[in-house]
Amino acid sequence: MKQRILSVILGLVFLVTFNALFFLLAGTDVCTAIWISYGFIHLAYIFVLVTPLLTVKTDTAPMLNYTIWSQTITYFIVELILGTGFVVFDINAPSDSIMWPLLVQGIVFAIFLFILIANMMANEVTQKHEEQRIEQSYQFDSAVDDLLSLSHEDFSPEVKKAIDKCYNELRYGPLRSHPSISGIENDIRDKIVQLQDSILENDPESQTALARELYRRIQERNRKLKYIH
Repeated sequence: MKQRILSVILGLVFLVTFNALFFLLAGTDVCTAIWISYGFIHLAYIFVLVTPLLTVKTDTAPMLNYTIWSQTITYFIVELILGTGFVVFDINAPSDSIMWPLLVQGIVFAIFLFILIANMMANEVTQKHEEQRIEQSYQFDSAVDDLLSLSHEDFSPEVKKAIDKCYNELRYGPLRSHPSISGIENDIRDKIVQLQDSILENDPESQTALARELYRRIQERNRKLKYIH
């Protein structure tokens, strides 16, 4: 609650200071061009205030939110300089023309809005991929635990040896995954499930063949990840 109150106070500092200076120096009887610049400056500041609503909720990729913050703050600074320049110019040389203040600041706002929306869309896609990667990583971590539990099952010595070999290859292989090998990792998980299902079959020959195929796929995964990372 205290932090929220401080945030509100901090947000009001610029508004109070800017408006106090504006009305003290320019007054209220000003031309339309000055009000246009006044409005654009406040619009830019509003975007800074609502930036937390435009960012993605992420703990894994803070740079996604950093780009949004940097764009809104940069736009605000640029607009503050532009708008103030137009205000000062129009105070010293009042004009009924609104073309230049509206055109220049409108173009800057349009460019900012285009870049902002494009980055927000890109961040959403990146965040979705990051969540999928984390989910796949979690699922693959569970595959290591499943292999460890399989090594304690009542298999023949030859099958146990093959499973232990798979477990060591997987455990000491690259930890970080990559989207390009998701098919291989899905196949590895499927083969581990098949091994779990084969416990009741009591067919050491097929179990050994399945464990060897699993080992081959784990080796393939590790080899590709070493080239990627």
